[in-house]
Amino acid sequence: MKAVIYCPRNWNEPLQQWSARRDLCRKISRLLGFRDAVEAEDFAEVQRLCLREGYQRVIVPGMMHIPPEAVLWLKTQRVRMHDAISLASHFAQTG
Repeated sequence: MKAVIYCPRNWNEPLQQWSARRDLCRKISRLLGFRDAVEAEDFAEVQRLCLREGYQRVIVPGMMHIPPEAVLWLKTQRVRMHDAISLASHFAQTG
């Protein structure tokens, strides 16, 4: 399956925090079986990948880490979002 990793860096955010979230998204992508996930640096790229190239799954670090308008757009386009932080805790509990 095709998936997009969308982990935007917030203004004035330490590089280490952003890197940790991005690495978590990559790890969850592999655990979900998305071996060739494409990384998008900005939301315009996510939109292009979803609309023009047919991506229907987006891995985000957590809903609180992406802009609300991005969440709304993804929901209206029926793109499935995978919350990496929630899934990491789920995988940790199940072993």
